[in-house]
Amino acid sequence: MNLNRSLCRISSNLKLSGVSADFVQDMNNSRCCQTLYKIFIKECSFINTFYNINDKGYNTENSGNNRFIFLLNGVPTTVTVKVGNYDIDTLLAEITLALPFLTGVVDPLLGKVIFTSTIPITFLGPDQNPMAYALGITTGSGGDVTTFEAPSVPNLTGVNHVFVQSRALSDGSSFLTNDAKQAPVILVVNVDVSFGQMQHWRSNDAQQDTINYPSIKAGKNVQNLDIKVVDEFGNVLDLQEHEFQLIINMFHNSNN
Repeated sequence: MNLNRSLCRISSNLKLSGVSADFVQDMNNSRCCQTLYKIFIKECSFINTFYNINDKGYNTENSGNNRFIFLLNGVPTTVTVKVGNYDIDTLLAEITLALPFLTGVVDPLLGKVIFTSTIPITFLGPDQNPMAYALGITTGSGGDVTTFEAPSVPNLTGVNHVFVQSRALSDGSSFLTNDAKQAPVILVVNVDVSFGQMQHWRSNDAQQDTINYPSIKAGKNVQNLDIKVVDEFGNVLDLQEHEFQLIINMFHNSNN
């Protein structure tokens, strides 16, 4: 079979509905989306607008990691910090601003946070404290303490991978998410630029980045093309209304 190849731009700026990270683009009048047999994802671009301390994302509950929870006299106590892009010093300062009795300093050799409290408190691990990983608290203190060294180094890397989903362009849902659910992922992009910078991804392997449609014998017709940009937990990311763009080679039947 002879197939035509057309270059197609998918952009949130051209959306029919939705937001930058979860939109539908009308392809009804686009010849390249009629009787599709395979696609090759060439490029992807977006701005890294993802806060490393946020009130959503970072877990399957989509509840964020901006809450520091600990036990005071055995009672769960919560401090919520402002959403933003933090380094460890600014995050510790924000916690101390809310809790004057608690201070934290970073060991200059180990890079771990050493907490000092004038009141005995229990530090909780990641299962109970959403901010735990950001502070390097991989396990809790196990009881009331006045000094506590975080078991690990802080993790303020933020969103490390962006997963692009599309039911229209995927050939089924075969990608397994963190909670073992299947998702129609067509592309995974490693985020390797700093906050506020443009992330560019370009394929170096046409064969690896091609999606064929073996389950559709007569070719696939796409009218409304859906794109969803999510984190590793399946939460829709906040692109803050900046453009998300894909450049795709569409291979379609030459008779149409």
